[in-house]
Formats: sequence, structure tokens, C-alpha cells
Amino acid sequence: MSLLPVVSIASVGDAAAAVPASALIEQSASERAAVTGEPVEVPSERTEYTTTVANPDGTFTLTQSTQPQRARAEDGTWQDIDVTLEKRSDGTVGPKAAVVDMAFSGGGDGTDQGCCASGAMARS
Repeated sequence: MSLLPVVSIASVGDAAAAVPASALIEQSASERAAVTGEPVEVPSERTEYTTTVANPDGTFTLTQSTQPQRARAEDGTWQDIDVTLEKRSDGTVGPKAAVVDMAFSGGGDGTDQGCCASGAMARS
């Protein structure tokens, strides 16, 4: 796993009355970190490459990787990267969990020239 240096971000003071949900989650994580004395992840800040935790001292730490650590599933949840190939219901073969949707032909008689799909391209 390749990780970049950790960056600490100072916490924000008192929140205004109308705050976005992500700010409330950050505040909740910060409060839990202060109470437990342990870092608490801020799930709303999670991406394929980053993890943010609230620290007990009121700061936030962003850990960023040069390689994806997780991929978003079709249902919106995060899954660990799993490049194990699996046969899909449409007959194509692709990784179980990857940042880029990729599919390969599951075989055939060779007349199907649209064998591969990636990203927004249609699967054949």
C-alpha cells in the first residue's frame, strides 16, 4: 500500500444554525473522538483514495493513498478493492470491486466484435 504523508487540518469553531449534513457528521466524529480519546473516522469524507479521521485534540487527519483503497458498489456502499475476476449475469467477466467498471467478453464464437466495455461504455 502506498501512502502519502499525513496532513492535519485544524478544526472549525462553533457551527452556524444551518449546516450541511457532512459538517454534522464531522462534528459528531469530533465529539466521539474527544470522549473516547481515540481517532474516529468521518465517513462522509471517505473516497476511493482518502480516509479522514477526527482526532481527540479537535483536529482532523487526512490520509491519502496513491492507489485506490476502496470502490463504491452499485448500492452506494464502500467495498475493499477486489480484482478477482467473476462471471457476471450478462455473460461478461470483470473484477468484483474496482474503481473503474471494466468488463471482458465471456467468450463466444468470435463474431461479437464488441467484446469489451469500460466506464460509461455499454456492455455487450
